[in-house]
Amino acid sequence: MDPTGISLGLQAVGMIGGWFGSRSARKKEREKIGRLKGVVSDYQSKYIGAAKNIDEKYKTLGGFEYDSNQITNALDLMKEEGSMNQFNDMVGRSNMSEIGGEQKAVMEQGIALERSQRRLGQEASAFALQEQAANEYRDVSMGLLGLREKAANAGFKANKSSFDLNSYLNRGYIS
Repeated sequence: MDPTGISLGLQAVGMIGGWFGSRSARKKEREKIGRLKGVVSDYQSKYIGAAKNIDEKYKTLGGFEYDSNQITNALDLMKEEGSMNQFNDMVGRSNMSEIGGEQKAVMEQGIALERSQRRLGQEASAFALQEQAANEYRDVSMGLLGLREKAANAGFKANKSSFDLNSYLNRGYIS
């Protein structure tokens, strides 16, 4: 037999064997990608669920903060009215209405400054709460981005998630 014919025969057998071997490798790769698609989809659902939980958490915390602010404001108003009544009684008993008018203006100015300070504290608290929520939403967004990257590296496209970071930011959890 001709050595060239044997060589061609061995090459043909090698090609057929390679084709079956690569077919098996492709099948294993498809199965691996199929499993990875399931994992990515599962984690996407978990991240979307986490975003909803974050939203509920901060709505609840915002409600607590709002109620606390309302109670604080009501108590401070009662305290201010009590102080003003005491002051008016003291001025009326002492018969010093001329001096009392000036002192009353100073007292009202002090009360107004306290209200401004309280309001600023409430706004800072609301801002801090909003920032905490935004950080948690960014974590969710980064997790979803990581899943899309993992899918792309594996050779498939992850399902489009329904999470829209901008729709969650600046929700204003405290009225």
